This record gives sequence, C-alpha cells and structure tokens, in this order.
Amino acid sequence: MSARVMVVDDDAGFSRALERICRREGCDVVLASSGEAALDLFGANPCDIVMTDLRMPGIDGIEMLRRLRALDPHLLGIVLTGQPTVESAVDAMRSGAFDYLAKVAGVPELEVKLRRALGVVEVRRRAEALVTRSGGAERALIGEHPAMRRVRELIEQVARTPQTPVLVLGENGSGKELVAHAVHTRSERAERPLVAVNCAAIPRELLESEFFGHERGAFTGAERQRLGVFELSQEGTLFLDEIGDMPLELQAKLLRVLEQREYRRVGGSQVQRFDARVIAATNRDLEEEVNAGRFRRDLYYRIAVFPIALPPLAERTSDLPLLCEHFVMQLRRSLGRDLEGVSEEALAALARYDFPGNVRELRNLLERAAIVASGSWIRPEDLSLPGETPSGKAVAPARRAAEIDHAAIDAALEAHAGNKAQAAASLGISRFALLRRLRDRTG
Repeated sequence: MSARVMVVDDDAGFSRALERICRREGCDVVLASSGEAALDLFGANPCDIVMTDLRMPGIDGIEMLRRLRALDPHLLGIVLTGQPTVESAVDAMRSGAFDYLAKVAGVPELEVKLRRALGVVEVRRRAEALVTRSGGAERALIGEHPAMRRVRELIEQVARTPQTPVLVLGENGSGKELVAHAVHTRSERAERPLVAVNCAAIPRELLESEFFGHERGAFTGAERQRLGVFELSQEGTLFLDEIGDMPLELQAKLLRVLEQREYRRVGGSQVQRFDARVIAATNRDLEEEVNAGRFRRDLYYRIAVFPIALPPLAERTSDLPLLCEHFVMQLRRSLGRDLEGVSEEALAALARYDFPGNVRELRNLLERAAIVASGSWIRPEDLSLPGETPSGKAVAPARRAAEIDHAAIDAALEAHAGNKAQAAASLGISRFALLRRLRDRTG
C-alpha cells in the first residue's frame, strides 16, 4: 500500500513540482491550494504526510497542521517556507511538524526529507501489522530480524502440539514470557489458564506449597486449603520462569510430576491428575548447569524437548526502529502525551548501545525519555543512555559478539578453562552471545 501525501501551497507551479517528487517515490498525491481547502479535503482523503507552505492567505501552514493533527495525531507534517527563520522553525516543531525546510533547498534535499517521512510511515505500518498478527500490543513479539522470524515460526509449529514441553532460552529482558504467552494463545489450550511462576522469586521454604498446594493443617500456619500452580494451570499452560534457579530437591519432584502426570497436595492423600503444557524459561546455560551438578540431567532432557532461543537485542539492532515505534504507541496511550516517535539521531545513539537489559531496558529508557522530552520527538539528549557523555558519544562501549573473531573466543575459553560465563565476561559480551557464536560455528 503506497503512502498518500497532501501537498498544500498557493503556488501552483511549486505544488506541481512537489507532486512530481512525491510520485517518483511511489506516493499517491492530493493537491490543495490553501489551508482551508486542505481541511475540507482531508476528511475524504486521509493522508500519511502533508507537505505545506508556511505562509498562505487565510489559514497558514502551522495552524492548518495543528488542525489536521487534531484529526489524525499520526500525520507527519513537512513545513516548507521561502523565508526561513529560527522563530518559524520553532513554531513549526511546536505544532508537531516532522521536518522543516527552506524552499530554496533544492530537489535532492526535498527528496531526503520526504524519504525520511516515508520511512517513518513504513515502520509504523510494519509495527502495527506485527501487533495485529500477535493479537494485542502488550504481548506482541516485535521484530523482523531473521532470528525473530525463526522464533515466530517455531511458536506456530509447537502451538499445534498441546502436550509438548517447551524450553525458552534468552537473556533477562529478551521476552521469554511473551514467547510463553504466544505459544499458549495459539494452542487449543488458549481458553484455559496460563499460570506463570518465577522460580527465582519464591522463598525456598514455600516452593513445594507453591507448586503442589497444601491441605489445611499440613504445617504450622496452613489455616486453609491452598491450590498450587499444578492445579491452577489444569488443562492450560504452566510457565516456569527462571527454572535454572529451582533447588535440586524440587527438581526431582517436578520431574516425577512431568513423568507420572500426577501429584498430591502437601499434607494430602488424594492423587491429583496433572494435565497442562509446561513451558520453562531460563537465562542460564542449562547444559553447563547440568555438568556442574546444579541441574538434573533427566529433568533437562524432559523440559528441553522443543527449545526456542531468543536473540539478545544487541544482535538484532535492525529491529530498533520497529521496537521504538511499538513502544511509542504504548507510551502515547499510557502517558497521554502527544508523542510522535524517536528521531533518527536518537535511533543512531540507541544502535550504538549494547542493551544488557535487552528489550525491557529499551522500553524503560523510552518511557523515561518520553516523560522528559520537551517536544513530540524523543531526541538523543532525552535518552540518558548508560555509559554516554552529555554529548551523546558512547564511552568505551561493550563489543558486539559479531566483531570478535574465533581465535579470540578460543583463547578466552582456554584462559578460563572452558567456563563460558567467565570467557564471555572477559570478551565484553554476554554469555548467550558467546553461545550463539559457538553454535553458529559448529552449525
């Protein structure tokens, strides 16, 4: 679907010149000779972009843009003027203009400004399509990087087999719970509950009761019967987040439930049937945990029937424009702000950052930036990226895994006796990034 551009200018010759530029970029074009005409036409001809002269008889370009954006807050405005001044540029930006340009700038610069706006329109459409495909903005897996496309393919495949255990691997903040939700909602268990439990957040002494439930009087303080997550997730999906942090003694009991599909509440004698798909997730290397004796090998094989590995954000920076647009749409609603998006300069600053907190960190950075931003676009100075100077230049950024050659990886592993976590730390990359490099080399 091509973008639609409205050209508004009382100079017919200049309007035709702009029309030719827009059509060369594949746009549909609507012409209006005044601000009043543009307002009349817009209802029947909604547009993605408006290119308008600043000074016109009657309603000027800035006032017209304000009124059009009241009808469509997503409209991108490019204000053109034959008499550029600092004051008019400031007024244009305050009215929500996407860009500002002197008419004498020439065709190449006009084309650059138009292409920038068309790029924003395209990113918005792609982000909205991904949200629609995911069934809701809060649970959407946003990204078109090949690794993310593969993740969505695997989700569709395993969703069709409602008993198959799934193991989601990824760094903190990479979206493991979103994968669990996507598998659940696409399966025949979607009408039943999805119950999530964070194995790292429950006190050790309460884990058994949390999982199995307990009968009244089973132990001191058990004043009433309590249902555990095995029972609450019946016929649905049980999501065990951070399963790598589960104590060994509970691992054995979990394995027994998964194999026998039955359990008893703490203090109870009645056998309860267990019928739920189990999706486990971890930020640990479970194979390494098994070798170190911290995770049961038999449980690992039981839950790792269908692994899905999420890439860290630092390895898919091409998805940053889509992710930023997605989060801007959310923040626009939650903060009630007239927020347009993330500027090209801010996107470039984000692309230089390695995001140890992954997508969750990006979302938090953008929320803070949206609150402090003085205009409708998030600028580099609004981001306050860790490790950056006030000028926005990165200070000693961590290296990306792709920049490190195989010899350096082998040397680091040898220096740390094969310990992948220590080797990754010495290289300045995450453990998962190192594991992906090793898998790519052997695959």
